[in-house]
Parts: sequence; structure tokens; C-alpha cells
Amino acid sequence: MAYVFDEKPETKVVCEGYSEAFQYLIDNSVFDESIKCKTVTGTVKFKSSSGYHAWNIVTIGDKNYQFDLTNYDDDEANKYYKKV
Repeated sequence: MAYVFDEKPETKVVCEGYSEAFQYLIDNSVFDESIKCKTVTGTVKFKSSSGYHAWNIVTIGDKNYQFDLTNYDDDEANKYYKKV
């Protein structure tokens, strides 16, 4: 996770770095206890490849939301997601 915050442009992270950093930020925020975040892992098929992947599920009240910051990192990926 430290690589996400090291301010070095040459540092590269993958899905685990994004999701752990996001969880760290949520866990250390001033949100009340009704907002919870967890990092989940599994496999994903995206574009023409598939494999291991990590992302987050954030629970706000009684609703769950999936956050996949890795695949929001490039404009090409954004067309596969519905923005709300």
C-alpha cells in the first residue's frame, strides 16, 4: 500500500495496491460507523483478459457498493462502467 502514497511517478501498483489504499483511506476517515469498507479478491474477466483481481465493497447503511479503482484508472476502462 505504501507505493500508492510514495509520490513517485515511476511506482506502479496493481489492483491490490489500489484496493488496500482505498480501504485505508475509508478506515481512517471521519465517517461514522455506518460506512464500512472491505477489500475482496477473486477473478475478473475484463476486455480480453481474465485473472486475479482485488476491489472494494463499501457498505453505507444497508446498501453495498462495489468500487473497482484499478479499472477506473484509464479512460478506456471507463466505458465499461455505468457512472452514477
